[in-house]
Amino acid sequence: MNKRFAMKDFDSIKKIYEESSQAPGDTLALYNRLWQLETWLREMVYVELRTFEKDWENYLPRAKGEYPRSKDKRLTHMATAQESLLAYLTFSDLWNIILNDKLWDCFSLYFPPKDILKGKIEEMSQIRHRVAHFRMPHQDDLRRTELFLRDIDQALWKFCTSYNKAFPVPLSENNPLVTRFSRVDQFPFLELYPAGAAGPRSSNAVLSVTIERSIRPWVNLGTLNRPPVSEAGMIYHVLIFALDQRTMKYKEILQFTKEVHKNCIHIILGSLGESLTLTFPSILPIEIIGETVEEFLRITHSALWRFKSDEVEAVKVAAEWPEYVLPPTNPLAFLCSDMPCSFFGV
Repeated sequence: MNKRFAMKDFDSIKKIYEESSQAPGDTLALYNRLWQLETWLREMVYVELRTFEKDWENYLPRAKGEYPRSKDKRLTHMATAQESLLAYLTFSDLWNIILNDKLWDCFSLYFPPKDILKGKIEEMSQIRHRVAHFRMPHQDDLRRTELFLRDIDQALWKFCTSYNKAFPVPLSENNPLVTRFSRVDQFPFLELYPAGAAGPRSSNAVLSVTIERSIRPWVNLGTLNRPPVSEAGMIYHVLIFALDQRTMKYKEILQFTKEVHKNCIHIILGSLGESLTLTFPSILPIEIIGETVEEFLRITHSALWRFKSDEVEAVKVAAEWPEYVLPPTNPLAFLCSDMPCSFFGV
């Protein structure tokens, strides 16, 4: 046999084999889209439940979530950083939470009417099962998935931008959390600053604390002149900022505050190592929020340095921690209402 022909024939067979061994058709694109969908569903469920009720985990099917989590964490040599039970719920579990009659008002503004949504979920679940169990996708599966993402694209944008739509809480409200940390707020909100109150006063300060508040879209405050101190659907945003070009040792701060992380919705790292933003559900007792902030301040005071940091370092540190630690690249860290965009790019 001609050796050149044999070699050419072998290369052709090898190429055919390699192509047949790859994921077929739109499978990889489908996996990517379903990853986006499920990841953001979990984030949405997490935020809305945390702000809706103090005992939010009671809405999770714990029996289903605990077992895979315990199995995952048992293999310590290959365990991942994720901690929340939400990370171990099935696609169907997530939708059951969203469709729960008691919770539907928290999610209804993000999705089509419930009767229409149920049909969409049935389609998405079937597509997900095909991808998850390595079956051939239907020729229209990718198109159907992207159409659903397009339907909720701006809803996810609204979810993120409403999270970041925070306003300063003036001292005139006599909010006990704001009053407690007014001593370390080097840049107080002056619009309604009480007459005779002390302004910025410490030339030796190394940290500043600013407290803001956002309100979830499903909350109706009616005719109230001001939001209450504690109410379902409100979030406190506590920004701890390093002064005079100091930066924070994120690894050290996170390690030594680990015991109080459970009180936060998120811990958001700044892009230049200059800040931490702690978000809290306002239904958490104000005293617990205050003690958590005090602990972060205590540790951060001893974890400052003059070395420059960057976004890459913050992303790297966040990846080493559970999902409640957000890098500055996460839309929940920066996306605002004056930044119109297509959330999924579909």
